[in-house]
Amino acid sequence: MATGAIDTITKGYPAPGLRNTERFITAHGADGKGYFQTSDHGDHHRVMGEKQAVMNILYSTQDTPVDLNDDVDIKFAKENEPGLNIPNGSVVRMMDFGPGLESIPHGVITIDYGVVLEGEFRLTLDSGESRILRRGDVLVQRATSHKWENISGGGTECGRMLFVLLGCKDVVVGGKKIDADLGALEKEYAREEKAVGVNGGSEKSLQPNGHSAVNGDSAVNGDSAPNGAGKTSGVGFEETSRAVNGNTANGNAAPNIANSLSTKTTSLWTMTSRWLPSRSADLDYWWQLTGPHMASLFSEAGYSLHESYEAMVFYYHVIVPRLGPRLPPGGTPKWKSLLTVDGTPIEYSWKWNTKDGAPDVRYTMEPIGPFAGTILDPLNQESTKELLYQLGQVMPSLDLKWFRHFADVFFSPDKEAYATQTEGQLVSTMSLAFEFLKQGLSVKAYFGPKKIGQMNGPPPMDVWAGAIKGAAPESATMDGVVRFCRTDPEGALLQPFMLAIDCVEPTKSRLKLYVQTPHTSFDSVRRIMTMGGQIRGVDRGLAELEELIQLVLDLPPDFPSGSPLPATQGYSVNHFEEDQHLVEGYMYYFDIAPGSPLPDIKFYLPTRRYGKDDRSIARGLTKWMEDRGRGRFKEGYMRVLEGLAGHRTLEERVGLQTYVSCCFQKGTLSMTTYMSPEVFDPQRVGK
Repeated sequence: MATGAIDTITKGYPAPGLRNTERFITAHGADGKGYFQTSDHGDHHRVMGEKQAVMNILYSTQDTPVDLNDDVDIKFAKENEPGLNIPNGSVVRMMDFGPGLESIPHGVITIDYGVVLEGEFRLTLDSGESRILRRGDVLVQRATSHKWENISGGGTECGRMLFVLLGCKDVVVGGKKIDADLGALEKEYAREEKAVGVNGGSEKSLQPNGHSAVNGDSAVNGDSAPNGAGKTSGVGFEETSRAVNGNTANGNAAPNIANSLSTKTTSLWTMTSRWLPSRSADLDYWWQLTGPHMASLFSEAGYSLHESYEAMVFYYHVIVPRLGPRLPPGGTPKWKSLLTVDGTPIEYSWKWNTKDGAPDVRYTMEPIGPFAGTILDPLNQESTKELLYQLGQVMPSLDLKWFRHFADVFFSPDKEAYATQTEGQLVSTMSLAFEFLKQGLSVKAYFGPKKIGQMNGPPPMDVWAGAIKGAAPESATMDGVVRFCRTDPEGALLQPFMLAIDCVEPTKSRLKLYVQTPHTSFDSVRRIMTMGGQIRGVDRGLAELEELIQLVLDLPPDFPSGSPLPATQGYSVNHFEEDQHLVEGYMYYFDIAPGSPLPDIKFYLPTRRYGKDDRSIARGLTKWMEDRGRGRFKEGYMRVLEGLAGHRTLEERVGLQTYVSCCFQKGTLSMTTYMSPEVFDPQRVGK
């Protein structure tokens, strides 16, 4: 078939690193309105060559115009695996290419529409001309001989293209008819040609694995009444759209909730919330206010229907019940979390996309229990522990060994003493983060130590180092961090205040030590991000980081690298009187991974302290992304912000965008924006 990528595709469709494709087929109901009839992953899949590529036939038709009556087209597509093309019909084919795969030259007498969905490809014609096609680029291929080369990630990553093939009349050039020439590819399609022949049967397809794709989903518009045969993969959504609690709504067919999937955020929110029951005034308050935020985040970040629906249901059932009581009229929160300036116990984050990827969504929350702040739970830790225990019952990968270790080391068991010493103080000590990744849900735990008799501020470095050494005795990385903090002038100013862990088996977990410095000059940033020059080869990343800071904070390009940042005028920090480290200066974390002599370091820019206003911050962020070919999701990000700002304008002030974090990753800058919903903000609650 081709050169390169041999034995890459070992498990069928999709290729490694790419998401499965969700196919939706619509139909007309008896009322003449549109309904979603089927959701699946396509009818026919085949690995090609020496496990170098894999195809997914999303749909095919046998003639034009297409007959949609009585599901004729659906039956044909399901029962017949097409060849490369169907002369009087159409073929919609998804093709995943292995890393560095280069096809042989081939020509087909068709007109093809090709769209790059994932990665980057070089197309070379028989004239010798070539072009690079990147994600979102489109090719109209008019029966010319050509070859493809997958150059995604410099030839190290799988790539994906969507092809729509239509028949065409004979092509005659200079009085000579152009003939098709598949070369060695002919044997790859011979089995298909037999399958779709007039007297042919159908081949058995490979079963899809994984779950639905970001920007890889497809929809086919049919013309027949739904018959209940379809089922949305993984969540049984088709059945939900027909019945509630085993019965049809009011004895009749359920309303067409699937019809709302044609739009993004509103559709996802409406689809999810319509069938979820009211529970209590507190829970309904949080769901009605923050549920649309979740829908916006997952929709605008390009998550599939399957992923978005699962994330919404998880949020409804697992997170909302642990956000605490709603704010009473004219009152204050029962428990003010230190996650946000106004005490809201949840913060959202948007990990920006690479050139070929999509954003990842995460949120961090402090679970609030019914006895938070009382002698039964003075540090508000019981809800966190209870939630982790429950998650462990359904998540086999969840491991709490390190969680228990740090909980024992950082805190005392004397609740009565805590109740006395924490009276009137803000004492958030535990929080959890939930990140929705391609491989599944990731859970992290955060600790802010408080010992009896040591309630005023975070403990010194020795306490942190001792706790980490107790969990990872052979950590050369931690030794290097301690040495830097003791011997380097900038390192000596770093004050640890939080530790984070991945809740997985310790050999796979990471330790993240969060530190704060009062210095905000870029010279200080450079010194810390390189650990005094120990980390090399990051000059380009540092230059990009400096430009990002200038754009986000609207600083002049010649802003002196040795000067501190000007603070936002009128910014209130009353909520953090005893924890100024959470609002003043810069923050970093050291990623203390096993087997590494030097840590990865992430920088946190407190935009809520140094930005001009939320509009200005977003403008700088999206410009930086767009300048680097990563701006594909900038409009979606702006829609997320506008949705959060239902109580004020983005130009009015800062606060919705709390931090921008950056680290050096694979030769580029990995960036995440953190956002507060400002649930307890006076403008939202009408104070």
